[in-house]
Amino acid sequence: IREKKKIQFVAHEAIRETVNYACDSRRPITEIATEFPMVDFSSVTHEHDELWVSYEERLGPSHDKARESAELYRVADRGRTFFQWLGESRKEEEIVICTHSAFMRCIFGWGQNNGGVLNAMDQVLDTRDKETKAADVPVFRYCGDDTSFETHMRQDYDNCEMRSCVIVFPKNK
Repeated sequence: IREKKKIQFVAHEAIRETVNYACDSRRPITEIATEFPMVDFSSVTHEHDELWVSYEERLGPSHDKARESAELYRVADRGRTFFQWLGESRKEEEIVICTHSAFMRCIFGWGQNNGGVLNAMDQVLDTRDKETKAADVPVFRYCGDDTSFETHMRQDYDNCEMRSCVIVFPKNK
């Protein structure tokens, strides 16, 4: 399929799994690129897992509790970074995004008025002040009065589940 339609596979660091436990750290990019030569890794700017390293430096290597899921605003920030890149860098009209359910649950729920991220753990690592927390901006704005689509996108995902949506980017002025 990829050969016939010239489908590009592009890796982007911002849409990875939430970074919590050792199984969530990634291998060096050169190692992954050797295993997956059909993927363009040029958007991944660090050879090593800088996100994982930043948590180890901050919390210590023996930290055995959740990291990023205990400060979900960082996941939402990664989501914003990715969609900004997507809107500015990619010209395709149809794109498949393959990522982890915890990431999707966060970006579709973050900052929403009706409960935020479903099943979120206590945000014990979020040290932002109250005003900053109160101003959390959603990654997405749902359109229309029918809330069933929003409810569907925000609920937990089944293993290997695929969901579809249309994302409209503001026109550049």
